[in-house]
Amino acid sequence: MRLFIGVRLSEDLCARIVRDTAHVRSSVPDVRWTNADALHITLRFLGEVAEENVAAIRSALDACASQRAPFIFRTGGVGAFPRMSRAQVLFMGVEDAGATSELVACLDAALEPLGFPPEQRAFAPHVTLGRAKKRRGVRLSEPAAAGVTIDAAMRVDRVELIRSHLGVGPARYGALQAALLQARTGIGRNGIGDRRGG
Repeated sequence: MRLFIGVRLSEDLCARIVRDTAHVRSSVPDVRWTNADALHITLRFLGEVAEENVAAIRSALDACASQRAPFIFRTGGVGAFPRMSRAQVLFMGVEDAGATSELVACLDAALEPLGFPPEQRAFAPHVTLGRAKKRRGVRLSEPAAAGVTIDAAMRVDRVELIRSHLGVGPARYGALQAALLQARTGIGRNGIGDRRGG
């Protein structure tokens, strides 16, 4: 089965992102746009995993989640990998004061003994909005994407082990496990959790 670990977005935030990027979607051709109910932040892509290895992954995820406190992230501007002039992936930036990076570091350490080496590229939290249909990518014009920013927030209290079902049409996702973030936290005036003891 094809698995990844990630944070799925709330229905309200998904709807907001789709609504506020509608003009980008309509003005940029040759992109497979992510459906609203599939928007998420990928923490670790695992790929094809044998069923007998899933229990160990579940345990690693539970252990990392239990050491982390719930946090708030904010969405930002539209960007592209590798660059706007030849975009392969269109994404929405995320700011979370390093919370997801801390989770990824824990997951890297826990998953490597299970045969999942850390990614070579530095982790950059983002929400994938769409992928170019052609290998050469697409060119994002200034009016289409530059300056598009969505200032929205979401509280994260769980991380999920998600199965990706591929086939005709967009990928479909189903959660195999929801690991709760359980470390104690204090809440500042801005509503963002101050991570303590984890």
